[in-house]
Amino acid sequence: MTDWAIVEVTNVSTFRLNRPPITEPMDPRQQSLPAGLKYRASKNHAISRVGIDLEKYSWVAKAGRSTSIFIDGYTAGHINCMKGRVHWDNGRDTLETVISNEPSGLQFAVRGDSGSMVISRNKDWVGLVISGESTGDTAYLMLAQAIIDDIKAKTGGTISLPL
Repeated sequence: MTDWAIVEVTNVSTFRLNRPPITEPMDPRQQSLPAGLKYRASKNHAISRVGIDLEKYSWVAKAGRSTSIFIDGYTAGHINCMKGRVHWDNGRDTLETVISNEPSGLQFAVRGDSGSMVISRNKDWVGLVISGESTGDTAYLMLAQAIIDDIKAKTGGTISLPL
């Protein structure tokens, strides 16, 4: 089960490139990353690729509508080795990718962050936040490739990220 919509763009000037969250190398949200693998993004970077090979324990980040208000622009987490069962309102259940909070202790997603673009350390789009646990320890990710595959299956079309 995926959640997406097709919209007609009538004024291209209202859209802009997807920008990754900007951060500093010593940011505590990166403390689990080895020194040579720190996430670095500036205002000149753009998200232009889909991350297909998302490995367990991979570091991920997102700028959410709610968390960006009170947490300096972005939150970070890592891909859990377990899948989580999500119970949808229509009675269906799906297994989704689980994101655990980083050791910094900041909650990855809160109410209002659903639909936020999740990116990898390499600034690739890896998916969308679809839910979080009420305990605040984990969030659920719908993989970008699953969304792209569903769009192709239902419409025959595809999507791409602007360069």
